[in-house]
Amino acid sequence: MKRILAALAVLILAAAGLTPTAAIATASTAEVLIAVSAPAVQIQTVRYNVKGVDTPSNARYEYVVIRNVSADSGQDMTGWTLEDAVGNTFTFPGSTAAPWILAPGAWVVVHTGRNLQPSADITATINLYWGRYNHVWSNSGKDSVVLYTAAGVRVDRFSYDDFTFTP
Repeated sequence: MKRILAALAVLILAAAGLTPTAAIATASTAEVLIAVSAPAVQIQTVRYNVKGVDTPSNARYEYVVIRNVSADSGQDMTGWTLEDAVGNTFTFPGSTAAPWILAPGAWVVVHTGRNLQPSADITATINLYWGRYNHVWSNSGKDSVVLYTAAGVRVDRFSYDDFTFTP
């Protein structure tokens, strides 16, 4: 029974985009312990509240920073998406013929706005632009940023409200 629970837990974690590194069923209890490694691609920062009133001209200062923390393998992010709590979705570029690869150790900044120059306060390996006129990430109340693979598997999530941040 314990082995079945461990195998089931591993499958659930894998479906959630987490990498199970070990599953151990203890002989003395019915507990199943799972060691999980962090995803190689992670949401590092969310800048959701820019200075001043939200306008189309300052939407470029609203951004999400994503990093490939792997030291040795690039990640094909073609078709991956970033979504907020109400379903606004950014889709990473690329195709089968020309995949969009985030190199090992590299990071990308996804800017909400249309301006094609990076924010003055951040220099990234790569800057991508959503091309929106309006801000996406809520300045007050609850919101979340979720990163999904092209197959719809959740890779990472960052949620926040006025007072707390939850990676």
